[in-house]
Amino acid sequence: MSAPITASAFAQALPLLPLSALHSKVAELRNSISHLISSNNELKPFAEAGDQECIDAIEENREVIGRMEERLELVKAEVERRGLRWEEEWGVEEANTQEVGEGSGEEAERAQLNGEGQQQQGRRGLSDEELELALRQRLGEESMEL
Repeated sequence: MSAPITASAFAQALPLLPLSALHSKVAELRNSISHLISSNNELKPFAEAGDQECIDAIEENREVIGRMEERLELVKAEVERRGLRWEEEWGVEEANTQEVGEGSGEEAERAQLNGEGQQQQGRRGLSDEELELALRQRLGEESMEL
């Protein structure tokens, strides 16, 4: 099993991704956090009874949740850097309604979250490995230390 990409490599990749991919990543991270919290709740009675494996699993899950929350903050910063408003309930939303220009990629990205292209349920986000691969392809293998 490979280690997850570092927070700095994750942050480097974010400006290269379309808004739809950021939205998918937010959904994926939130889903994973939810599952880890649920797992910890199920393990808690056993940990309280002294089961060391459950105690260790809960601690490991907490560490992973912390890394995922850090990534959510990095995505939030990228979304806001693009001039968009971060909405906790939905993830991201258009900051203003000015048109960016007909046919521009940015306009298409904004449309993804504002009507025609609403985020589809069940759509898979990028895994850490896919994100790392995209970053390596864009920047070149030799220019990155992960």
